[in-house]
Amino acid sequence: MSEEDNWIDVLENGEIFKRTLADSDGIQPIGGDLVCVTVECEHEHYQLEAPLGRGLFPDAFEIVLLMVKCEEKVQIRMEEERFKCSNFTLGDVEVPGSDSYIITLKSIAKDFDDTKYGSLYQSKGKEYYRAQDYPKAAQVYKHALVFNMSDEYKAKMVSNLCACYTQLKEWDEITKLTDDLVIPDSLDKQIVSKLKFRRGMALYNKKRYNEAIDEFKHALIFDKANMYIQSYIGLSTEKGRKQEQKLQKFYSGMMKEFSKEQTTKSHRFTLFSKAAAVVVIVIVVAVVIHYFFQ
Repeated sequence: MSEEDNWIDVLENGEIFKRTLADSDGIQPIGGDLVCVTVECEHEHYQLEAPLGRGLFPDAFEIVLLMVKCEEKVQIRMEEERFKCSNFTLGDVEVPGSDSYIITLKSIAKDFDDTKYGSLYQSKGKEYYRAQDYPKAAQVYKHALVFNMSDEYKAKMVSNLCACYTQLKEWDEITKLTDDLVIPDSLDKQIVSKLKFRRGMALYNKKRYNEAIDEFKHALIFDKANMYIQSYIGLSTEKGRKQEQKLQKFYSGMMKEFSKEQTTKSHRFTLFSKAAAVVVIVIVVAVVIHYFFQ
């Protein structure tokens, strides 16, 4: 290991540092390339495969992959506690947590099966979700959506991501995700029901009750015995009715004010007309008197 003290602050925040130990001027991989890396950790070696820029973690491992060149040996030092303590896991390989790694990018493969890595994302997202780490689960599922996947697979990932956003109360994110989502006929009906219910929940919390009712009713088609969905149809109906009553009351009040204002204007105009008529009569009388008695 080189003794040179040529560390680069990767994130420019004092958390992760990199320095090059050897560089063979190999090919620079691009985002999406499948790369094979060797990680040396405390005298042990681990072979890991991952698509560059699509790592399972928004942490040091993904950042490292983005930083190295083909066949370049780098040493990575982690200063921040969450990087030191966390293990790297990819598929069946688990690399123990450490504050120093030597990473060598061995090869690049242009073609790889997206669905193979998609299943890893699904598994890792589930793990975070069950641990109630909803922000990290959401990030994993969000990363999964960059893959070139079938409509069915995408709908599954969106459903999982919506589950995370439901826990985080990110209602706008749910509606954005599902506005133009294609739901294939082959998709498991339980997943369709969950998707529709989660979109309904987002619309309900955005006070779009009539739209929410439509989504809940669609969800109920595939899960008829679900009392939870039924209860939200009732709640949406009641809140929608109250919302309508408030709007009607508001518009009724506006119309009354408008009518009152028009009546006042009309009354003022009548008084003005009468006053004008009196003035005209007075002027006419004055002219007549002046004419006959001058």
